[in-house]
Amino acid sequence: MKTIYLTLLFLLFSGLSVESADIYVELTTEKSRIHKSYSHADQYWYDNMEYLQSSIKPYDLYRLNFLLRSFNTEELNELYQDGFMDHLIFFTAGILKYEAEEGKIIDFLTEHPKLALYTFPFYSDQPYALKAIIKLCNFIPQEVLKKSELWITSEIAQVVIDKLVATSPKLLARYMNDEKFSNLVKSSENELTNTFREFYELSGSLSNTYLLLDQSMSPNNLSFKEIYQISSNTDALSSKLVDNFYNGSYSQHSISENLKNRSITILEKTDTLSWDRYFVSYLLVNENLSLEENMYHLNVLRNSNRQFKVNFQNPFMLSALFSTMDLMGQFGYYNLFNQIISSRYRNELESKYLNCRNRNRIPYEVFDRSFSSGSSSNGLRFKERDRFIQHLGRDIDAAMKTLKYIRQDPIARQFLDEVCSKSAYHILSNFEVFSREPYALRFLERAVLEDPAAAKEFLSSDNSEVLPYLKRCRNPKVAKLIQLHDKFGMLSNSYLLADILLKNEIDANDAHTTGFYKDLLFKKLVEIRPVATFGKQSIDKHLSNYVLSKIRELNARIDLPDEKESNISKFSSAELYFYMIYGEEELLSNTFDQFYSGFSATLSQNIDEFKIPVKNFRIERFLKICAHHNVLSDFLDHFNTAERKVMIDHIFVQDLDLEKFVEIAELIAAMDDSKFKVELQKKIESQMELSSKAEKANQYIMLTILQSLQKDTLANNTPAFSIIKYSDLAENGTVSGLQFFYNDSDGKLSYDEFIKMYRSDYNWKIEDHDHFTRVYSVSGKQVEILSNKPSSVADGYFAIQEYLKSKDRKTKIFIHRGYSYHVEKTINHIEQSAKLVFLGSCGGYYKVDEVMQKSPEAHVISTRQIATHNLNNPLIYKITEELRKNEEIDWKEFWKDAQSELKSNRINDYIAPHKNFSHRLINSYFDVLGI
Repeated sequence: MKTIYLTLLFLLFSGLSVESADIYVELTTEKSRIHKSYSHADQYWYDNMEYLQSSIKPYDLYRLNFLLRSFNTEELNELYQDGFMDHLIFFTAGILKYEAEEGKIIDFLTEHPKLALYTFPFYSDQPYALKAIIKLCNFIPQEVLKKSELWITSEIAQVVIDKLVATSPKLLARYMNDEKFSNLVKSSENELTNTFREFYELSGSLSNTYLLLDQSMSPNNLSFKEIYQISSNTDALSSKLVDNFYNGSYSQHSISENLKNRSITILEKTDTLSWDRYFVSYLLVNENLSLEENMYHLNVLRNSNRQFKVNFQNPFMLSALFSTMDLMGQFGYYNLFNQIISSRYRNELESKYLNCRNRNRIPYEVFDRSFSSGSSSNGLRFKERDRFIQHLGRDIDAAMKTLKYIRQDPIARQFLDEVCSKSAYHILSNFEVFSREPYALRFLERAVLEDPAAAKEFLSSDNSEVLPYLKRCRNPKVAKLIQLHDKFGMLSNSYLLADILLKNEIDANDAHTTGFYKDLLFKKLVEIRPVATFGKQSIDKHLSNYVLSKIRELNARIDLPDEKESNISKFSSAELYFYMIYGEEELLSNTFDQFYSGFSATLSQNIDEFKIPVKNFRIERFLKICAHHNVLSDFLDHFNTAERKVMIDHIFVQDLDLEKFVEIAELIAAMDDSKFKVELQKKIESQMELSSKAEKANQYIMLTILQSLQKDTLANNTPAFSIIKYSDLAENGTVSGLQFFYNDSDGKLSYDEFIKMYRSDYNWKIEDHDHFTRVYSVSGKQVEILSNKPSSVADGYFAIQEYLKSKDRKTKIFIHRGYSYHVEKTINHIEQSAKLVFLGSCGGYYKVDEVMQKSPEAHVISTRQIATHNLNNPLIYKITEELRKNEEIDWKEFWKDAQSELKSNRINDYIAPHKNFSHRLINSYFDVLGI
């Protein structure tokens, strides 16, 4: 299996750099070159490496990892879960970065111990293999034992066992029930290993006697009984272990682990401890102590400075102290005691550390290179570094998981800067990935200021990685927000008012009180958001949740005869505006009409009530919504020419991001006001010129695509979603669709109607299972729809997965049925391999971007308005019939027929794949980038 994927790995490496695409901008990538090959490498490995690069960039490593993870095969997933593939990627780069000298290879493997262990089979017959595995037994004996299958059949297995006896006998004892280990121990000729075997036979696997294993040998020659008595006495054992720790005796790893477990209790007896026991106990647990506790113990140690120097002028003592630490750990302790370690050892250790840091950048270089880049006819350049940032930003979840590959490169800071702007929560929830980098605290503080409501979750968790850092934070603004948690707890909404709190426009008590009253808080946030500096992401999430909950209530009552417009008329124009821009995804036509009617009336009475507080905040979104509901001209009629120009200028005050890019594109496609369209086109052209001069290539690409829309055409390389083929959807000769129903009234009704529709057609059969139903074709091409029963949501899904696995099939069609608040559950199950996604819930159109992130090549059907089973079921039936009878579906023809057959005005609210602007535009943008 590994051979298959090694071949895949090398093939992928050869195609990492994507050739540049061109609309108006030529993009090029820097291609790496081979300049060395190493004869010392395992032939099995290097037979396939003729074209591998010797200077693999972090971007290539990331891209390769990203590519490998996209292969949705069971075997490859197993390799990833086992950690094999991640380590394989690094090993490839690291070995190629070093010359053939044995010492440097050992350095590389020592600095990446887990990497060295996981890739051991690839160099096990090399002369440096023994030295490498011996070092691993010192640093990570537990991992060496866990992954014994990697080395236990090799020629050096006996040596490894003897070394594990010397370093970690207590750990090894736990594995003695395994014949592989016990046989190697029995066959050993090593004196210490033979003693270990005797101890095991006398005391079993849990005894502390192993910690004093060497005491049975010369010069001590203690009997087992004497050793057992010492090991049974806590104080006697601790004292003996401290002596052994200093003396650099055997069992160093087991001794340090045992002392570490005892040390916090030992430190409680400060007054009665010898200096040696005190120091070792503190040394082993200082990372787990609070700042105050650390300061206390350090002061005690510094007061004993003379004793410290006496002990550590001896180089053997220093060697013993660091014997179980890697170089990074050693330098950490050097920093801790930098005032009292003698200059001689400080210089030596610092030199080692700096060398380690330089090598620790392996397997990739961290230089801020100046990349060669292509240029278009207008001279615009697009660097590989910028393109890579766009690549990372396309899927932040995936990028954060693999940030470890680039965290030491300057590009990591650029990427985290982007993440902070978009989703500070990802910084907080993934902080452990980069917490030890010098830039970590800066991004953590910024994340708190961007999304303080999210930060309070982490302040309330004792196990939070960010909590210790936030508690020690010296940024006065961050400290002020942390005080809110200390004073009011997690349930307070005062964090949402962080902007005016930090600007001293409100005090903490008033902020806390305001947060209790939801409607008052909404009004306050409407005032704050257009001018907010802090907490914008928290405000956006709260406003969205608040507005959507209110709109759902209105949607449920809107058609009732007693419902009056007084519910709408109580709002100001600014508040109605916020309802429309934050509630867009569930604004039904009738609901929008009432909102807009009240909004337009207030504009006519006092337009300044709208203009002054709103300040054109997210005006591009509102203009788009108006265009979709055919009221754009009416809205614009409230403003003169100069005011319209100010609106357009405001859209481009800041650089475009993907969200704004799509909203402008949808506005262009839907607007019917020709004068406004002309003004917008002029602004786009002027922005293109500015972007070109400023060498902002990604802005130029977006503006170019928008310009092509103005001319009623899409760029030539826009991905086509007009046709989907049967062969694209089939797996092992069958098209399988997965349909999600939920356990509510709508789900049950939709499910019953769906089954009834197929039961009356002789071309289809229905197969009932305990938790799901299979509808499948019996004539024409093989098509099946697998639907969970509404009463078995989770059980149905797992039963379907078992069924697909038994048939060696995967589904490429995903269908959501049910209310919009269930749609996230369905999207979580959508796989990257999806080719057709049907979002059969109200406002499903506004979830298309989420679907795209998971499956960029999927054709998506959705609706902006109400979704109903009276349309969903016939559309799904028509899709399955087309697949049963034909080689492909032409969406343009399909939709034309559907509109004729279904004869419902609501079919016009459904968005066909070929009309899905956001889908097409974002894919067009990334296609230009070559991503």
